[in-house]
Amino acid sequence: MALTYDLTTVKNWKENYPNKTNADGEERLNDTSNMLIFVSMITGIREITSKNAQEVFSRIRMSEMVHGGYFTNGDGENRNVTLQEVTDHIGLKTNVNNITKAKFNSNVANQMREKIEREVN
Repeated sequence: MALTYDLTTVKNWKENYPNKTNADGEERLNDTSNMLIFVSMITGIREITSKNAQEVFSRIRMSEMVHGGYFTNGDGENRNVTLQEVTDHIGLKTNVNNITKAKFNSNVANQMREKIEREVN
């Protein structure tokens, strides 16, 4: 299944997170919106709402604590997501499979254990 997304209901999205134009003149989705779309596969949350924005943020940060930052700064260095970036994207929808909070927590715990075991060996 291909990952699909919808940003049309994100308030002031184009003003706050404008698309970029690459060297070939092609318009590309901005890095922040693009990464929030892709990281939805990790969070298992299909839509960012005012009710779940903090949970989306928490899940991203938990995963970043295991794997490092997914987002990049202007210099291409990895950084962590901000709560403001998540709340700025309320209305973003994707077609990812929903993951319960318990399942997500279990996945992160397993990833942490595997990372520690790799470091020990």
